[in-house]
Amino acid sequence: MNRLLNCKLAGATLIVPVVNYWWPRLPSNLSQQAFSKQFLRDQWSLRVAHHSPSLTYWWNTQKWFPSLTVIAHSPDILSHQDRELEPIFIAGRAGVEKMKGIWQGDEDILMPVTLQRYIAQQLPWINYHELTGASHMFPYADVNSDAIIKALLLGQS
Repeated sequence: MNRLLNCKLAGATLIVPVVNYWWPRLPSNLSQQAFSKQFLRDQWSLRVAHHSPSLTYWWNTQKWFPSLTVIAHSPDILSHQDRELEPIFIAGRAGVEKMKGIWQGDEDILMPVTLQRYIAQQLPWINYHELTGASHMFPYADVNSDAIIKALLLGQS
């Protein structure tokens, strides 16, 4: 099945992939810098998830301490552009035979752009797309979702 699917796809992409701040191959200074930019409530939630994974569900459903901003539907995670949905696209590296990409907004508060840039630099086969002024909600803009679909289906950057 994988062989059949592989020849039909132009590639695969990750839209704002989650980063593990404790990955040993990430430079600790870069990881710590990106982690410190997270909302304090998110730092606590991520620490609980990392150090005591069995408590993660409890932490995200309890009412005594603040939960993750995304679970709380906090508007603080949105950039100005996310609110207006008028993105400006900056294409990443092109010319990869099978399109394997990361799409990231440069104002994403939930997933720091610095770590995604580092990962894309370490993996030269990654086609990195960064959206200027966009945050975590950029895939909901029609122009962005169209660009992602075209990149996947047609191999366009």
